[in-house]
Amino acid sequence: MVAFLVFVMNFSAEVELPALVKNLAEQFLSAVSIYQPENEYRQVVLNYAQEKLNQTTIIEHQPQIFFLADSNPNIQLIMLGYWDGKDKVVDLGWDLISTGNPSHGKDYHYTPVGIFANTLDNFGFRAAGTKNEKGWRGYGIRGMRIWDFGWQTGSRPVHHHIEQRTIRLLMHATDPDGGEPKLGTPQSKGCVRISQKLNIFIDKYCLLDAEYLKAINNRRVAALLATNKEPFPLAGKWLMIINSSELIKN
Repeated sequence: MVAFLVFVMNFSAEVELPALVKNLAEQFLSAVSIYQPENEYRQVVLNYAQEKLNQTTIIEHQPQIFFLADSNPNIQLIMLGYWDGKDKVVDLGWDLISTGNPSHGKDYHYTPVGIFANTLDNFGFRAAGTKNEKGWRGYGIRGMRIWDFGWQTGSRPVHHHIEQRTIRLLMHATDPDGGEPKLGTPQSKGCVRISQKLNIFIDKYCLLDAEYLKAINNRRVAALLATNKEPFPLAGKWLMIINSSELIKN
């Protein structure tokens, strides 16, 4: 299990971050989470993210915010990341998540790994906040944002082998009473569950809404985005999902 440390804003002197990025990190620490993993784990993840971002041809090579979720069952973290578009990835903050756990039932799957975009083709929505017959609010309280990353290939064990399944990959808040206390452990059907605080933070600063902001004059887009939005100038649209158990020894 990865160790956690209280995070102190102390970027390396070699990393020259724009002032607005430093300010975003400070806002994250104030509004969302004050913890980070140990340095060895951080470096492995940052190196991997940098390698993948450099290799990919689908992401614009320009300064931008992105998120990285770790589906390692022993870790379950999400990173707010900044990429300078060239040779530097910096972690601006970390928070607990829950990813897929097939042991919970036949409709549960491992969370897909890869790089996924928040686009207008898979239009997001907001939680109704209604409870099911068990009192569960699956997307969190009313008004929480749901980011839709489209149909993706998940998997689950079936009769001693791994079978691929197509699932709808979402990132969303969870039930505040039953789900939120379990963040940090794998619990979901395959989606990425995040905290209410993080949901509000991403939503307010439109951190994954680069495409939506370009279409802000569209009434449907304007209706979806937060009424108190303060769009971050370097907002992106990419969610990278990894399983660090394949990269490190836990």
